[in-house]
Amino acid sequence: MKQKTYTFFDSQTHISYAFEDNALTPCKKPPKKYDILSFSATHLIHIAIEINKSDLQSPQLSSFLFGYAYEKSILNTSVHTYELYFIPRAHLFDEQKCVCESFFFDKNAIKSLPPSRILTCDIFLPFSFSTLASNTHSFVVWAQSYLCYFENATLKEICRLKYKSQSSYTPLTLESATQSTLSQDSHNNAQLFVEIASHISYLQEAHNQRLECIYAATSLENLPHNDIPYSILPLSELSPQTKGLDYATLKAILAFEYVAIYDNLLSQGLSHTLPHFALKPNVRKKLYYTLAILLGIFMLLIPLLFMLHNRHLESAIAQLNAQSEALFAPKENTKEYIQATHTLEHLLAQQNDFIADMNTLSLWQQSYNQRYAFIRDIFAQCDKEHIKLENMEFTFTPQVFIASLTASSSSQIHLSALLAQLNTKSQQRAFLHTSSPSILDSQKAQNEQELVSPRFYSHILVIYYAI
Repeated sequence: MKQKTYTFFDSQTHISYAFEDNALTPCKKPPKKYDILSFSATHLIHIAIEINKSDLQSPQLSSFLFGYAYEKSILNTSVHTYELYFIPRAHLFDEQKCVCESFFFDKNAIKSLPPSRILTCDIFLPFSFSTLASNTHSFVVWAQSYLCYFENATLKEICRLKYKSQSSYTPLTLESATQSTLSQDSHNNAQLFVEIASHISYLQEAHNQRLECIYAATSLENLPHNDIPYSILPLSELSPQTKGLDYATLKAILAFEYVAIYDNLLSQGLSHTLPHFALKPNVRKKLYYTLAILLGIFMLLIPLLFMLHNRHLESAIAQLNAQSEALFAPKENTKEYIQATHTLEHLLAQQNDFIADMNTLSLWQQSYNQRYAFIRDIFAQCDKEHIKLENMEFTFTPQVFIASLTASSSSQIHLSALLAQLNTKSQQRAFLHTSSPSILDSQKAQNEQELVSPRFYSHILVIYYAI
């Protein structure tokens, strides 16, 4: 499965890096949002503030730290402008107190930088050595104008340097250098290393550690080579995995390890323990947007609805007025009114006749299959060996079917059986209309000298109620 690609933006060099499949490469196309962005320590305001240990669990601790910073005139803008991160450490003399290494970050400093999920400072990147160098116990990192003391890759204390290395800020050449500037630079560097030596001695005594070297978070070419009782090594020497890397590459690797540590802590709900200055969503800003939308609805939509409702009422009122005028207006021409009334009655009568014809036609259509079945049944029941149909007539209405049959048979019994069969249906009735025997004329019988057998005739009416 393809690993996720992480991106890093170095705010000092303005170079983007991507980390994919364990390979570090420059970004070909800057993403819309980086995973991590690191800024210079010059954007941080640092102050060490003494507090009581019992106040560490107080929900008002952040307010107290901000209040102390404003009291000392360290902060000069609104409290909403800053993000705070602090690290508590033990007090040297009072066990009931502790010291908060407080870092205030001005949000306005990153307005020109691209957005990022994680926002941290260069001096916090050595946190990543907790995964890169498991055997690292205590070390000091010289990062810009700070000496940062780490224990087990966790920042414990920070010492601010008042003097700056002159060569790292104002490179000198033989043509531009004068005796006075060289002397001044030499003096500044001497004071700087005296200050560093003083801080190292303090850190060794305060934390009961022996520190023999300082790891520089910059190129050693920018540092002056003065005599100092401590060796200065590149930060990459802290881990065998990063040994020999230049500072820009090391910084990118530390940043990506920083992302991995942050995501792991985030899954455990402990992401606040890692320095992270990304801007938090402003609840008040969302509230302002909501209020603005509601105000727009109130100012624009509601008046528009009232205007539409007013137009609808005006139209309804005009229609009612027109109906009232037509209702109460005098009849100027009575003859035309009477003629219109007769015409309307005639049209209504035609409409009623048309409806009646349509109903009758519908009944004829509905009883078509029944008429066919009626005729078929009559022929089927009369198709007997001893029955002879002399005549048959049918009369139909949409509701009633009538069949008039004249049948003859050699026996009255056969005609009675036919009559009984025609009376089997619940909607059908058969009636015997006439029944009489017929004897041939005696004279014809005498002439033919043969007596012909008699036949019986019946006139049957079959009535079927279709509806």
